[in-house]
Amino acid sequence: MRVLFGGSFNPPTIAHKKIIEALSEHFNEVIIVPNGDNYGRKQLDNYFHRKNMLKLMLNEFNNVIISDIEKNRTFVGTYQTLRDLGHPVFACGDDWIKTLHTWKNSDILLEENKFLIFTRELDKNEILRYISNDKNLSKYIDKFSILEIDFPNVSSNNFRTNHDYSVLTNEVINYIKENNLYTED
Repeated sequence: MRVLFGGSFNPPTIAHKKIIEALSEHFNEVIIVPNGDNYGRKQLDNYFHRKNMLKLMLNEFNNVIISDIEKNRTFVGTYQTLRDLGHPVFACGDDWIKTLHTWKNSDILLEENKFLIFTRELDKNEILRYISNDKNLSKYIDKFSILEIDFPNVSSNNFRTNHDYSVLTNEVINYIKENNLYTED
């Protein structure tokens, strides 16, 4: 079984690695999809660097691949990426369920796919309760699975804002320093 985990990975953090590690234990293939430079909503470092940092961080995983599907195209929606990749399970944090209504073609996304929600802010029961009580999500409740992961509460934004290197792996730290990334202008 295949799973897709996407994001900006700007830069990839120890939390990303922990999530990918958990996914690699539960799925035959983990597809990592970094947002392309044309994603449109975030200020992103160059795709080339974000992918290289991911490669360095994930080199120990035999069943993890990094897809370039969004590298050069304007973002057309997660639903289309999942279609183009043959509908792998879509893995995302529990914060996703709260913003679904803002996603491109969220109704198609829900109709066509299965989802693995990993715990971040909510526990398993809170996630199930949220899905059950949401008018858009509740009719698709059988398409949701939940994976409880204990991972650090850090984000790429933590690093970009505070330059706190403790949220990164050594490989990513070295790459950032060698390539003079995330420096203040």
